[in-house]
Amino acid sequence: MTASKRVLLIGYGAIGRAVVQQLHTAGGYDIAIWSRTPVSEARPERTVSSSEEARAFDPQLAVECAGQHAVRTLVPALLADGVSVVLASVGALADAATHEALRSAAGGRARVVLPSGAIGGLDYLDAVANEPGLEVAYLSTKPVSAWRDELSRRGIDADALREPYTLFEGSAAEAALRYPQNLNVAATLALRGVGMEKTHVTVRADPDAAVNTHEIQVRSSAGTATFRLQNEPSADNPKTSALTALSLATEVARFFRDQAIR
Repeated sequence: MTASKRVLLIGYGAIGRAVVQQLHTAGGYDIAIWSRTPVSEARPERTVSSSEEARAFDPQLAVECAGQHAVRTLVPALLADGVSVVLASVGALADAATHEALRSAAGGRARVVLPSGAIGGLDYLDAVANEPGLEVAYLSTKPVSAWRDELSRRGIDADALREPYTLFEGSAAEAALRYPQNLNVAATLALRGVGMEKTHVTVRADPDAAVNTHEIQVRSSAGTATFRLQNEPSADNPKTSALTALSLATEVARFFRDQAIR
């Protein structure tokens, strides 16, 4: 009989629940959930609520989908214990101190896995990352339901919006830290390409949009490329794409497949 693959899931919100569903469908995983909110007792997954309990579960891999605070406070200890971590909240790495803390904690024994998340085309970006004159621009367009709170804080009635509204233009570093629930994609592009400060980000709320649209433009001495992805929003959280959980589950499967090949 094949031994179960032990996965610690940090966070049990919309993304976490979708990842668990994907892993159950694939089968062969022993899952523990580390969550600040109660997990239904009807679920078969084990729950943990402290570093000691997480360590006792002895995970082979952890998947963070609880937000940037979890990256700063929980992930370093896991890395120090030699547990690799798949990050959903890639935007946390826009903070230089957090980035260094994770790098130091890993110490060569574990690694931080950055999933593609809600986008594609990263293989192209990897190929041109060191090319002269590299420029990367990212446009995020989402339905107003994804930005309702942010629009309200600006005194804008989301239901009365009749044309696209630009919420932000600036660097990936500022975007990822200002909108931690929405713009992890910006940080992923920056880390794989030209860096946090040089990656240009535009964010729009569009009353006519029904899906989350990601448009990426890359220019370098090797040529130009444009990627456009239209993702269905998560059924439980319009701020994120349904593709995000699929990407995380894919990274889990790849991790264990690579382990088996060694």
